[in-house]
Amino acid sequence: MTDFDDMIRDSSGVFTSGLSSSTIGTYHANGRPVVENVTVIYDPKMYEPDPLGDGLVEKNPQITVETDSFAEKIKQNDRFEFDGIKVKVEHNEGDEIGLTTLRVRVI
Repeated sequence: MTDFDDMIRDSSGVFTSGLSSSTIGTYHANGRPVVENVTVIYDPKMYEPDPLGDGLVEKNPQITVETDSFAEKIKQNDRFEFDGIKVKVEHNEGDEIGLTTLRVRVI
């Protein structure tokens, strides 16, 4: 890691809380402690180019959370609850500069 990488990772909380689309939620891990007051950025509709045509296809929604908020990696079937919405993690897309992106399904 470089000093720049460390600076970006340390500032991820400021980034997420500064966005108007962020909200506070609760993380429910299977068989692990609940984590409250998690900053969540929710993208309800995601699109990607259709590999078989010229249009776009809708993908699962996604959320982005601060990686450092969690002692362990977020796993498939873990759940988040925020703003009256409950989602189940379908896939962990990974950590990018201190923020983890998760494909989710609304339940």
